[in-house]
Amino acid sequence: MRAAMGSQCRGELLCICSSHPISGHRKGRLKTLEGTGVVEDIKQPAKLGISFSYVAPYSPYWIISTDYDKSAVIYSCTDILQIFHFDFAWILGRTRTLPADTINKAREIFTNSNIDVTKMIASRQLGCDKEF
Repeated sequence: MRAAMGSQCRGELLCICSSHPISGHRKGRLKTLEGTGVVEDIKQPAKLGISFSYVAPYSPYWIISTDYDKSAVIYSCTDILQIFHFDFAWILGRTRTLPADTINKAREIFTNSNIDVTKMIASRQLGCDKEF
């Protein structure tokens, strides 16, 4: 499992826009990225492809669980040349902090999906702008 080590004031804003099926804006203390996404299979709309560069292929961005109001549990894994394997997992919220029970439930969902949560690191959200 990989995490954005030392990340601070992380935020993502995803929207459905007319120019792209899905567009996103990821903001951190040091950088801002913009990307696009697609629903790759209409039969599985929770499995998205996301790219933050026009030269990079879409990476999997799977919504494992969401309550549609407060939080979402996201997972991604990628193999490169069948040599390297990368796993990423996120617990996303609409606020800078989430209640402990929401985090525990998300970690349980990951664990029940055989996703290792032992190396997850919380992003520091203190001293950040209120808006993403």
